[in-house]
Amino acid sequence: MKEIGKDIKAMDVVKGVAEGVLSQVPYIGAFVQAVDSVKGNVLQRRYEAWQEEVGKRISALEEEVRNGLGGSDSFATTLIKATELAAQTSNIKRVYLANAVKYAAEHDIPEDDLILLFNAIEKYTTSHIKILHYLQAPSSLNTDNSQYMAGGFMTFFEKAYPNFDRQREALILKELYRDGFINTDSDGTMSFSGMIAKRTTDFGDLFLSFFGVEEANYE
Repeated sequence: MKEIGKDIKAMDVVKGVAEGVLSQVPYIGAFVQAVDSVKGNVLQRRYEAWQEEVGKRISALEEEVRNGLGGSDSFATTLIKATELAAQTSNIKRVYLANAVKYAAEHDIPEDDLILLFNAIEKYTTSHIKILHYLQAPSSLNTDNSQYMAGGFMTFFEKAYPNFDRQREALILKELYRDGFINTDSDGTMSFSGMIAKRTTDFGDLFLSFFGVEEANYE
């Protein structure tokens, strides 16, 4: 215990010296102060927004479900992990994380699956999610009901988003395939039925359900 105490005192001394040095260099001191202020304000705003997102979903649950949350390991893991990740994002992904908390409250999910799902949402961009959602039902973007003799499974996506970078698209498809979220990694020519065929795997479907991804919110 004495050794631990010495270490703590040593850390305090080092911290004090560092702060003293910074105070002697106005530009560095101002920078550190600005970073601390911005970080504190941003984190506080994000946490408040996160509380509101989760609160709305929890309050919408049936009373019986809410009363059982304290004994659910999968809910506890989801709430803790989702809260950690919510502090790192300010976009639609925070909504997805809040959706995951609600989903975990209503479904028992194996721990391994939870870890895989959170690893994916942490590294995926909104473009990943947009493409994954499209591949669950490619015909959803065939808005004019065109009947093609042949094409690729990304034809309707590329028609709907003509400015979407094709290199980025290829990289995302490879990553989704490698992670087991879709069942194809190439874009060969196929019949119309192949063009509109569902391409997501069961785990890809679970990702979309767990995070509550809908066409209206993945932009």
